[in-house]
This record gives sequence, structure tokens and C-alpha cells, in this order.
Amino acid sequence: MVLRQSYRRTLVHKVGLVVVDPVRAFTDSAGVIGRIHGAVEFRPIRETVERLASFAATHKGPKVWVTSQYTPGQFTGGNLDEPLARLCTDPSSSDCVWDAELKPPADAVVVTKTSMDANSAPAFVDAVEAMVDEVDALFITGFWLTACVAATAASSTERLSGRTPVVIPLSLAATRLGLYDTADDHPPERDVALRLEELRRRGVVVCEYPGEWRSNLVGT
Repeated sequence: MVLRQSYRRTLVHKVGLVVVDPVRAFTDSAGVIGRIHGAVEFRPIRETVERLASFAATHKGPKVWVTSQYTPGQFTGGNLDEPLARLCTDPSSSDCVWDAELKPPADAVVVTKTSMDANSAPAFVDAVEAMVDEVDALFITGFWLTACVAATAASSTERLSGRTPVVIPLSLAATRLGLYDTADDHPPERDVALRLEELRRRGVVVCEYPGEWRSNLVGT
């Protein structure tokens, strides 16, 4: 037990931490998405916010906080009458405010992305490149698991090309409750099980808890 605790403390110092979209639109049931799906759907998200906030508070390595600014109709095929037509389009709106438990710490690099994939932002690429040689792994955490987290993890794995493992610890990333349920009415590309299977095929390390990532490396 003592060895495991010591290993977990060492691990925290040797990983780069990326927190994707910890803003009210994606974490608060009173936000735009929560008003569509309801508070129950946000239960796994709120539980993850607490775990991620606790992890981030003790993390001593390099870190990047990612937020979004999209254009009207970006995810609705240009239809401005859809409920999500203006998702994260106005930085001054309450939906774009950092979650109260996941505000970026003073030593975090803050990046604004304009698509689901944070690697589309040059500032994000620069931030990751600046840390890649000093960490053992890059943790991609935050919201939502099957959208921006998945897109960022997949492209980071491809871009880093084996230089550093890219890890999604599932206890630190989440999406709405229904996307974990195959009986829920949602697109296949948003299904958690299917998306995680795809990410594993693409080389992303998927584990349940942060301290388990090494045992999930291919070939170990």
C-alpha cells in the first residue's frame, strides 16, 4: 500500500494535464445543454467535476485549460433556430464561464479552440510541445468524453506519434448519462463504448483511474 501511494504521488508530478471545456455549457445542468437533456443526464458530469477538481488541485506538472468559441450554427448545419445553434458563440454568456470548481490555476496555459479538436488551435499545439519532453504521459480530461475530449486525444496521439502516451482516465472525463446507454437514442459516434473502442484502436490509452495508465499501455 505504501508503495502504491508513493507511486501515485510520483505519477502526479510526471504527467501533463489537459482539461477540456470545463465551462458551464458542458458541466452545469442549468446551461444550454442541460436545459435540453435535464439534470439527471448531468449526474456523471457533476461527479466527474468533483474528481477532476480534486486531481487538478494536487497536480504539480504542466497543465492546459481549454475553452471554446464557436460560430453560430457551427454544429447545427447553419440552422440558427436549433437550441445548440449558439453553443459557446458569445464569450460573455453564462455558458462560457468556467465551472466554479474548475477555474484554471495561475500556472495553467489557457487556450481557446474553435473546433472540437484542441489541436486545431496553434496555442494548444505549442503548449503540448513545450511539455512533451518533461512528462511521462499526457492526460486528456474534461468534457465531453465522446466529443471534444475524444477528438483532442485522437489527434494528439497521431501528432505525437509515440513520443508520449496520450491517456484518457475515465474517472476524469465524462459526458451525459444517456451516451453510456446503448438503448438511448443517440448517434453511434457519440456512444461511449463505441467511441472508446475506436480510440483504443487509434492508440489512445484508456484507463479507469489516473494511476492505472501504465498497465494499459499496448505491449505491457
